Amino acid sequence: MYKRNAQGWTRNIGFILLDEICLQMVFIAAAYIRQGLFVYSSPLYRMMSLNLILIDALVLIFNNSMRDVLKRGFYVEILKSFQHSLFVFAISNIYMFATQSGDAYSRIILFLTFILHFMFGYVLRVICKVILIRV
Repeated sequence: MYKRNAQGWTRNIGFILLDEICLQMVFIAAAYIRQGLFVYSSPLYRMMSLNLILIDALVLIFNNSMRDVLKRGFYVEILKSFQHSLFVFAISNIYMFATQSGDAYSRIILFLTFILHFMFGYVLRVICKVILIRV
């Protein structure tokens, strides 16, 4: 009879999952563009892929990146997408520095991942918002 609405980040779980999938696809594409390798064939990049999933989820939840995602305009969405991608990139670099594994990873792959995640993440959010608002 009384249905309780989802609160906090659980309300935007669809956007969170799409962002995670987008980040993984972009990471795969960046590694293929830079080195021509499939990311999951290397144990080193497989670990970085798992770290990116965790970092992205933590940034989404603790930074509350998806708050009012359906109410934001295009300009605010660009800023939020850039901020989110920048946080993920910065925390992944801090992780590499803290674990002293920066020499093993290609920084160009991570930078390409940052740029592509910003672009494709923004486009994905806008498309999903348009679809959800029209339905």
